[in-house]
Amino acid sequence: MKQYWGYRICTDFIPYFSEELEAGRLRQGWGYDPRQNLKSDMVIIDGELKANKRMFTQVKKGDYLLVPRIPDWNSVAIVEATEDWDIGYRFDNANAYGDFGHIFPAKKICSFNRNSKVVSGNIRSTLRNPGRFWNVTYLADEIEKIVQNCDNEEILTISQRKEDRFFETIEGCYKDAFRREEFASNILTRLQTQFRAAEWEDALVFALKELFPEPLFEIERTGGRSEVNHGTDVKITFNNPLTQLGYVMAIQVKDYESCVENIDQIITQINKSEKYWREQTGCQLVEKILIVIRTNKSCNERLVRACEEQRVILIMEDELKRLLTQVGFKLIARKFPFEQ
Repeated sequence: MKQYWGYRICTDFIPYFSEELEAGRLRQGWGYDPRQNLKSDMVIIDGELKANKRMFTQVKKGDYLLVPRIPDWNSVAIVEATEDWDIGYRFDNANAYGDFGHIFPAKKICSFNRNSKVVSGNIRSTLRNPGRFWNVTYLADEIEKIVQNCDNEEILTISQRKEDRFFETIEGCYKDAFRREEFASNILTRLQTQFRAAEWEDALVFALKELFPEPLFEIERTGGRSEVNHGTDVKITFNNPLTQLGYVMAIQVKDYESCVENIDQIITQINKSEKYWREQTGCQLVEKILIVIRTNKSCNERLVRACEEQRVILIMEDELKRLLTQVGFKLIARKFPFEQ
């Protein structure tokens, strides 16, 4: 039976993904390392690749996919799988970006504006799903209604409301002018040249205060001599306004430029936080977080598995980029408010 899916691309490279799709290649991210080849016996499946593995195993020939942001920011493409993806898939990241190596066989059926009058509210709702890959077979009839209008470009591409068309124009111009991925990479690269080792703890305290504002949250650097007791470099404390119970997020920061070796020691260290903060402050630990500054998951499979087993949230280069990008946007909005 035909299945229907939602599928997301990296929106910083919309023209590239659109061109590749026209050539029958539906690209997907997290394909910068040949060891991520989903057909390889040595494939590394970390948290970021699990969605790609699901695509690989579940999408079959004839399935339809809704792909937001193709061919432009305000459009959604309907794409058909031209082969079973576990058969037609191949890996090739020999492009200008050295990434997006996952290639799935597909062809574009048509594209539509999400605010077109032929698009249902249910479809507009599922397009807000933040996931990389999800099933939308329950919307089969509504998707087929759009496909039936593929030859009517006016119905598919024109928004119902003038307000939608206005904001879509502004939004599209913003995306054309601003490259989020480049912005995120530049932030991390430049900060890596400015801060070393324990200095990162101070930098992260400053950054986290932008994301967790006072007085709702208290953020403090707790590294130093006492760290041997609690394994916490940065502590975030907050109260539940309904129960007045106190909660703690314990963050450990490591500055490694290569693969992490002393994994057992690191995990043992951060695990001390749960008992310590409960006994010392009466607060319940809700998150254990490990931030590793200069390396990524591709060479740290054992660390990834250890963190999953011990329920430690692992933040490495890619996740750190996203966090710092959020901080950057908040700082820019405050530093350069719109002129009155």
